[in-house]
Amino acid sequence: MCGSTIVCAQVGAPADQSVDADADRSIQLAQASGDEQLSAYNAVLRQLSGLVVYNELRQRQLENQLQEIEEIRAGIVQVPDLEQQVPPLLIRMIEGLEDFIALDLPFLPEERANGLAEMQLVMESTDVSVADKMRRILDAWAIENEYGRSVSAYQTQLDLDGTGTMRAVDLLRVGRVAMIYQTTDEAADTGAWNPSRNEWVALGSEHRNSVRQAVRMARSQVAPEIVLVPIPPPQ
Repeated sequence: MCGSTIVCAQVGAPADQSVDADADRSIQLAQASGDEQLSAYNAVLRQLSGLVVYNELRQRQLENQLQEIEEIRAGIVQVPDLEQQVPPLLIRMIEGLEDFIALDLPFLPEERANGLAEMQLVMESTDVSVADKMRRILDAWAIENEYGRSVSAYQTQLDLDGTGTMRAVDLLRVGRVAMIYQTTDEAADTGAWNPSRNEWVALGSEHRNSVRQAVRMARSQVAPEIVLVPIPPPQ
């Protein structure tokens, strides 16, 4: 009996150790599995947090786009009203330019009159878009504005004494401040436009050389320098 008991005890001891080892391995595996699941869970949380931020950004972008769409729709509704208001505005701009030229110094009369006539034809044309009409009128105003900041000289024919006799002259324009002529013949008569009298008036021969030099400078025939030319008093 005792021998059997000893044998049983000896056989039972390794079995308990094997059970304990299996339990430890199970615990370790469970812990490893738990760590992996925790890491995966944390990764999912981070991904979810990033998606939330991304979705909020996309939502704001979508709301902005919807707002822009509504503004465009509102603008489309107003287009017919704007199209009705633009032509009268363009007509007033042409009329204002015509009045401005009529009150201005009488330089390049044919070119400026032809420009006004061309704009009138453009306004009456159905083949020209409203945008193109506005562009051309704005270009005309820009050209007139540039005249006030430039100096030029060109040859033309003038009725200097009001008798209808035309004489060939070199005409010097200094911005919108002065228009000075000098005949191209040997006399080289010199004069200027008098805005208050609305006529050409003769100047003394003492201005002849300075006006001739200023004309050559305006044509880029000589290097720029300071010259004295007669300027009428401001009106």
